[in-house]
Amino acid sequence: MSAIDKNLTKAQEKEVIVMAEKAVSDMKKVRKSVGQVIFGQETVVDNTLTTILAGGHALLVGLPGLAKTKLVETLGTVLGLDDSRIQFTPDLMPSDILGSEILHQDEKGKRSFQFIKGPVFAQLLMADEINRASPRTQAALLQSMQEYHVTIAGQRYDLPSPFHVLATQNPLEQEGTYPLPEAQLDRFLMQVDVHYPDMEAERRIMFETTGTSEAKAKKILDAKRLKELQELVRRLPVGQSVVDAILELVHSARPGNTSSDMENFISWGPGPRASQALMLTVRARALLDGRLAPSVDDVITLAEQEGTYPLPEAQLDRFLMQVDVHYPDMEAERRIMFETTGTSEAKAKKILDAKRLKELQELVRRLPVGQSVVDAILELVHSARPGNTSSDMENFISWGPGPRASQALMLTVRARALLDGRLAPSVDDVITLAEPVLQHRMQLSFAARAENMTVRDVIDTLKKRIG
Repeated sequence: MSAIDKNLTKAQEKEVIVMAEKAVSDMKKVRKSVGQVIFGQETVVDNTLTTILAGGHALLVGLPGLAKTKLVETLGTVLGLDDSRIQFTPDLMPSDILGSEILHQDEKGKRSFQFIKGPVFAQLLMADEINRASPRTQAALLQSMQEYHVTIAGQRYDLPSPFHVLATQNPLEQEGTYPLPEAQLDRFLMQVDVHYPDMEAERRIMFETTGTSEAKAKKILDAKRLKELQELVRRLPVGQSVVDAILELVHSARPGNTSSDMENFISWGPGPRASQALMLTVRARALLDGRLAPSVDDVITLAEQEGTYPLPEAQLDRFLMQVDVHYPDMEAERRIMFETTGTSEAKAKKILDAKRLKELQELVRRLPVGQSVVDAILELVHSARPGNTSSDMENFISWGPGPRASQALMLTVRARALLDGRLAPSVDDVITLAEPVLQHRMQLSFAARAENMTVRDVIDTLKKRIG
């Protein structure tokens, strides 16, 4: 079912309304139970519950002592989820999170490897101070957060369902920390900022937590009921004005798609995951507030809530092409939102097998290449090297592509021709593939950077000379 389904029968509409009304009642009880333990953080609680209802993960950012850990423990109890906690430290290893294989000996003396599951095998995982772990250990969470399974020694192990990661991060201390890479940050549905409580809330905290007894949260839901609510969120209708607001907001936050007064302040912006996140969270927030459909106000409210190591040149040269993935246009992103945030998604079907693919790869190498194409490849690659280019480009190239670039172009122009239904490549194929094949094999000089030139600018100039 798509996000906007106008083909619902009256009976189906009534079913959704009844389910939503019951869900609203359940979420009121959840809020009340959490509120008995967590004081003065209503917005944080609501945003975290919104994330979980939408089926995603949240990054809680706040100073120590603001009840981030307590919130996760409380949610585990109230939602009836099996919870686990990992304290991230610089010496934490991926196996400490995922688990590892040990040599086991049974009663008969037979030895075999046995997999011991790590703390990631929980329905609600708290990753405490995630930015204190090394990038290698942080990356261990990537597959589990996106794929909902882990792979150990070539064996796949599915995680419990539902599975949610609530990670915490201390924004104050930067010594001994490793900033989360953009690829991992993008896996979090929302970043929830945890602020100081106000005076009255802190007064209550003082009295409630320093006496002889403390309030305890009670279990309201279980994993099965939570999954039903998450399914319901995806069935809620979304008005066209809300869809347009999401698209306009996300596109305006990207360089090249915003107004002139903001253009210079954005280096890179949100991808389609931001549109998907807003499409889900606005519905979850509406349900949490007792409404059957989201509004533009939900988009505005949730808008704000939405470290890397470069590869060495020797390793970059092993890649046949660098494929740049750009933002989709407005209509493509509109389709992405509808197709990926409903109750079902299209599935790919198997067309080839490994044997047939190898036959096609062999065929690519047998396709003929005309002399004009060969000359164009050689001219292009040689002109991209220092000492072999014209005077106007000479000062802009620090080092250029090696023979692997010629080999890469020789293969890719034939592959592109076959993909387009042609039996031989042309010079146009060389021009089209010049940028993806060359751009990661070149380094510009300081003179080029001083002129604000990019590798793409240089390649464009070189392409015109053979076109």
